[in-house]
Amino acid sequence: MTQKKGTVEKERVVCQNCRYHYSFLYDAKEPASDSHPTMSGNLTNYLNRRESFRACPHCGYYQDWMVQVQRRHRLVDLILLSLVGACGLLLYLVYQMIVVALSPVQTGGFEGVYQAQWILLGYVGLVAAAAGLYAVYLRWIWNPNREVDTQSYEAAVPQEIRAEDFVSAASQYEAATRTVAEVELPRRRLANPWETLSTPKKVLIGLGAFGGACSLVAPVLSPELALNLAQRGMTMLPFYVGVAFLLSATLCGSWQFIDQRLR
Repeated sequence: MTQKKGTVEKERVVCQNCRYHYSFLYDAKEPASDSHPTMSGNLTNYLNRRESFRACPHCGYYQDWMVQVQRRHRLVDLILLSLVGACGLLLYLVYQMIVVALSPVQTGGFEGVYQAQWILLGYVGLVAAAAGLYAVYLRWIWNPNREVDTQSYEAAVPQEIRAEDFVSAASQYEAATRTVAEVELPRRRLANPWETLSTPKKVLIGLGAFGGACSLVAPVLSPELALNLAQRGMTMLPFYVGVAFLLSATLCGSWQFIDQRLR
């Protein structure tokens, strides 16, 4: 069954490089009020801005506003993947702490816990450095228009595009669009990610949030538990367990929504 996302609209674009008029379809929040071709795009009307990354079919040029959106989404992709790794390391740290708490003598003390903590801190630092370098790469090195000829066309500002050109370019629209019929779907002004999740996923998120909250407040509600953990050197165990519950439930339960945004 096809998921109804909203209104199918047509983005009409004037290529910044060759002045070719082309268009493509995208899932919109509401019908576009202005149907004239532009050089800036109507990004606020997209349900998924990743759909805006469409090269000019005439010269292959990606518009500047498309490239900016693509840079931001590629960086978000890296951060989302990094969160999955962080969740795994956090669960490994919790496992080490529980093992030490159950059998501190046989496991060699807190060596495994300290090692897991350093691994987690190192991973966070590595991800931060990688994200910074990747942002620099996307901003200054990555260029999808590297192979595009940008020297053989005359430049023009949007104000110089005549209204008569809109009519003369009508035949170009259909040649550049996807061969999909424009179907008006039930409109939804605000996309609620919670509605896209199935009932089991909602329950999973709810249980994870409840378990995480209980773990975080357990030492406050039970001074005996807090004292016992302090005597064992496990003061941070409820915090790590709570964060692991919250992060795991969020990632697992909402992966359907995240996958839709990654497409």
